[in-house]
Amino acid sequence: MPHPFHRALRALGADGRAVWLGAVLLLLALGMGWAAWFLFARVTVTEVSAAARLEVERAPHPLELAAGGRLLRSRLVLGARVRAGEVLVELDAERERILLREERLRVQSVEAQLALLRQELRTGEAALGQYAKGTTQAMGESRAQQREAEAISRFAQQKSKELTGLTSEGLVSRLEGLAARAESERRLAEAEKLRLAIDRLSWSRKTSTQDRLMALQRLRRHAAALEGAAASARASMDRLSHEIERRRVRAPVDGRLGEVATLRVGAVLREGERVGVVLPDGGLKIVADFLPHAALGRVRPGQLAHLRLDGFPWTQFGVVHAKVSAVAGEVRAGRVRVELGVQPDPSSRIPLQHGLPGLVQVEIEELSPASLVARAAGRLLGRGVPR
Repeated sequence: MPHPFHRALRALGADGRAVWLGAVLLLLALGMGWAAWFLFARVTVTEVSAAARLEVERAPHPLELAAGGRLLRSRLVLGARVRAGEVLVELDAERERILLREERLRVQSVEAQLALLRQELRTGEAALGQYAKGTTQAMGESRAQQREAEAISRFAQQKSKELTGLTSEGLVSRLEGLAARAESERRLAEAEKLRLAIDRLSWSRKTSTQDRLMALQRLRRHAAALEGAAASARASMDRLSHEIERRRVRAPVDGRLGEVATLRVGAVLREGERVGVVLPDGGLKIVADFLPHAALGRVRPGQLAHLRLDGFPWTQFGVVHAKVSAVAGEVRAGRVRVELGVQPDPSSRIPLQHGLPGLVQVEIEELSPASLVARAAGRLLGRGVPR
C-alpha cells in the first residue's frame, strides 16, 4: 500500500542527513589521518651527487715510458690479464746491449788477470817467507862458525903468547914460536873473514828482502788498479742494465689492462708518454663528487646510499647498494669527494666493473613532513630577508 507523500519526504530527509554525517565523519577521519602522518611519519631525506663512478679499491697504475726510443714490441691488449713484473712494452736498446756485452767481456778479462796476479802474490809472499827462514838459518850457522873461529883464534893467541915466553927462556925453539904466532894470526884472519861474511850475508839479506817486498808492492798496486778497473766496468754494466730496463714497461701489479694506447712497432715514442693503465685486482668502491653545501656537515661515514648507473635503468636493473666510508675535508675544483663501499647483491643483473658512471643518493636523515615544510618555509623566509 503506498505511503503518504509527507512520510516519503521525511524518509528522504533522514537519508540525506545520514549521508551528510557519514561524509563529515569520513573527511574528519581523513584529516586526522593526514595530520597524524604530517606530524609523526618519517620521510628519508637524501642528497644526490653531481657525479659518481665505480672504481677499483686500489688505485689504477698508469703505464708510462721511463725513456724514449723506437718501439720494438708491445703486448698491450685491452682487457687482458697481466702479472706483476710482466714486460708489456719494450723499446729498442741494441746499442746498450752491445756496450753491456763489451763491459761483461772486460770484466771477465780483468778478473782472469786478477786471479793470476793474486796467485803470483801468494807465491811471492810464500817465497819471501821461505827466503827469510833460509837466510835466518844461514845467519845462525855463520855466527856459530864465527864463534868457533874466534874461540880457536883466542886459543892460538894464548898459545903463541906462552910459546913466546918459553922461547925467550930458551925452552922452545925460536922457530916453534914463529909458527905459533903465524897460526894465531891465521886463526884471527879466519875469524875476521867469517865476521865479514856474516856482514855481507846480512846486507845481502836486507837488499834481497827489500827487492822482494818492492816487487810484491808493485804486484799489489797492479792488483788494486785491476780491481778498480773491474769495479768501474761493473758500474758501467749496472748503468747499462738500468738503461735497458728503462726501455721496458712492466706491469706493476696483478690486474687487467683497462686502457691501452694504439702503438705501432717501429714508431718512436717519447719519454713520459702514457701507454696504458693497469687496474689492480680487488674489490670495487664508489667515488662520488658532491657540491659543498650538499656534503659538508651532512654526508658522514656509515650512512646508507645507493648508486643509479647511467647505462642500466634502475626501474629494470635496480640500484647498487652502498655505505659511505670516507668524506673529504677539503673542496677541490668546487666538489667534495666522497667514497662509498659497495654492498653487492648476488641477485643483481648489473655487471659491476671499473668506470661505470652514475649518480649516488645518500640517506642523510629522517624527518617528519611537518619538519620538512617548516625547513622549506624557513629557507623561503631567509631568502626574502634583505641583507
